[in-house]
Amino acid sequence: MATFRETELHSVTGMPKLHEAVYDEVRRRMLDSGYDETLIGDEPIGNKGLFTTVMARIHYLDPEVIVLPAYSAVPLAYAVDSFYQTIDTATPQLTYIHANQHLTVRRDMRSPKIQRQIDDEVARFSSDYGGKTSVVLDHFTASGATLKLANEILTEAGVDNKESFSPYARWYFDIDEEDKIDILLERLHYPRHEKFMRDIGMRAANRLRPILTGSPQK
Repeated sequence: MATFRETELHSVTGMPKLHEAVYDEVRRRMLDSGYDETLIGDEPIGNKGLFTTVMARIHYLDPEVIVLPAYSAVPLAYAVDSFYQTIDTATPQLTYIHANQHLTVRRDMRSPKIQRQIDDEVARFSSDYGGKTSVVLDHFTASGATLKLANEILTEAGVDNKESFSPYARWYFDIDEEDKIDILLERLHYPRHEKFMRDIGMRAANRLRPILTGSPQK
């Protein structure tokens, strides 16, 4: 298993990376900062950057597909699946998308290779998900380039992207770079952080259960 050196547990701006040593900090960022269960219409008021608040909004939108930017957002698939399992609701389809700031910058430089990669993503989504509704879920937003490119790819592919989450997310900065070669994208398989992320999803669902389903917390 790849490991960060102690000095690599945070980015240069102080954001935690997804690592066992800083799980407590990542958990706080995803779940605990100023949450408020007060409802406005069908949605809870809360910190817009919380996983809890984001999942309440996604549940309300009821997309057919939830799209996760490769590679570092892949661990969120476990949290999302656990969220839906906890509220006894079928999980939407989960898939990955190649969209990041690097691709955006290189595309803007008119790189034919990068444009072909983007075109391939458009073709894949058009074939597999054309005509369906989606949302994009990312773990960390800086410039917003990843969310913007993902939305452009989905729109061009004929996928109705309802919303991209979240411009306010600052949950974790990245995963171990070496681990990315072990991720099986087609299956969204990355077991290193599965237990932690499933716990995140369960906690978020139990917090929201009374207002999403009218059922008591487990």
